[in-house]
Amino acid sequence: MRYSMLNQIALLCIFFFSSLTIIGQSKSGMIPWEEETKLKWSDFKGKANKMSNYEALTYAGIEFQVGYQGNDYQISIVSTFDKKSSWTKEKKDAELLQHEQLHFDITELYARKFRRIILEKNFKTTGKDLIKEIQKINKEIGGELKAMQNQYDKQSNHSNNKKMQKYWEEKIYTELKELKKFKETEIKFKL
Repeated sequence: MRYSMLNQIALLCIFFFSSLTIIGQSKSGMIPWEEETKLKWSDFKGKANKMSNYEALTYAGIEFQVGYQGNDYQISIVSTFDKKSSWTKEKKDAELLQHEQLHFDITELYARKFRRIILEKNFKTTGKDLIKEIQKINKEIGGELKAMQNQYDKQSNHSNNKKMQKYWEEKIYTELKELKKFKETEIKFKL
């Protein structure tokens, strides 16, 4: 069964499999977040919205898969960058790229928050009821992610306010470090 919710900031997909599965390679056009790998302008392959007031758009989100075999569950939660939907216009400087990278980093921050909730939650349901609980968590995380992305753009004025851009970079990197123990994308648990 496949469920999906799309919005301009985040692409959140939910998958349910009846047997234990592990994400292998990422989907075509999707880049999984990795600490040592940073975005490049060549990753922005989408068609630019010429009517937009913005110079670039990062289309990033959280994908997850849930699998089970008996009472053994596995959830894979991955923050991804969609190359085909992300775009840039003429301005391709390092400062703007750093601003767009931080959008992707914020997505990873919320993937870690999602993982923390899953690991700390004491699930008492299975099957469809478990999926409903995870969907509810996903919806809440998605709302918080979107709000933070909007707040970041507003306060940094889309990278034009250098002081606030620096503040946000330090804030997000600090929060990512604080949630370092939730960086593993694969979560296993028993009910």
